[in-house]
Amino acid sequence: IDDFVPGWLTAAGNPATLTFRLLMPPDCCAKIENSVLQSGTVDIRGEASFAAAGQPTKVNLSPFRVQPGDDARVEITVGDRGPKIDVKGDMLDVRGALRTLLRGGSASNSAALRLSLKQARGFNDEMIDGLRLDLSVDAGVIRRLSATGQLGAAPASVDLGTGDSITHLITVTYAEDGALLRFLNYYSKVRGWRSDARITPDLN
Repeated sequence: IDDFVPGWLTAAGNPATLTFRLLMPPDCCAKIENSVLQSGTVDIRGEASFAAAGQPTKVNLSPFRVQPGDDARVEITVGDRGPKIDVKGDMLDVRGALRTLLRGGSASNSAALRLSLKQARGFNDEMIDGLRLDLSVDAGVIRRLSATGQLGAAPASVDLGTGDSITHLITVTYAEDGALLRFLNYYSKVRGWRSDARITPDLN
């Protein structure tokens, strides 16, 4: 299993169980209740609602635990502009999500993501404390982005603003570049080094 749930990787032969109660009332829409997915450290429970045509409209997952120490809950609402994902909790290992993001995806993807975590675990044992993230992507283009957190002893922030009437700028400010690079698993040899970065994405 690879990315059935972000961060869940398991080889063939490792047991997993999924149980749920399916409700299909004749005058309404299908609903899944008491869903339980378990495999090793994975423990994900929740419910889901579906539209008349069968598409999911809302998913609630609590608890959402994939890696040891995870303690989070996830709410997903699906609309015409794609899914809106709201993640809250005390701790979440985000390495699986980072792998998925860094691999890239379809340019037509639209989604909104909000994270509110006391701690987020990245690569190389790096942690972000007090992570707040608000991200909106429309047809593969970043329309809204802001993030704040404490990476080690240093604050970090990311913002999407307007450089002029045409250009958008992603401003990244962090006081410990080495920790950020290790968190993202880009490079593990840097220590220290403060910088500000301003990135102009292609909005076409």
